[in-house]
Amino acid sequence: MTNSTAAQEIGELNLTYLLLAQRLLREDCASAMYRFGFSREIAQAISSMPLAKIMQMAMSGMVLCRLRLEETAVFDALINDGNMAAMHQTHVAIVLAGQPVDDVGQPRKTPAKRRQAA
Repeated sequence: MTNSTAAQEIGELNLTYLLLAQRLLREDCASAMYRFGFSREIAQAISSMPLAKIMQMAMSGMVLCRLRLEETAVFDALINDGNMAAMHQTHVAIVLAGQPVDDVGQPRKTPAKRRQAA
């Protein structure tokens, strides 16, 4: 894959992600914030962003979305036989909801690092 192909694909991924996020935020902000792990500030910014700004962000060359699969239990539940039972879905939702929104995209802190930061 060439750099220009990679940049184009990243741009397409970002554009799709941002347009979906914006649409879902406008339809049901609270649900979309939960699904995407957005803070209220980011949700408001994306939902009100004009298309030109979305295009500019999408073509930044940086992948704007990330998988939230730090927890092995979440990963295992998602790949278990290709479909999740209701209990698996509930567990995944609980684990993801327990991740602070401010920590999404940040490296996980160990207890020692948390104490130092305090």
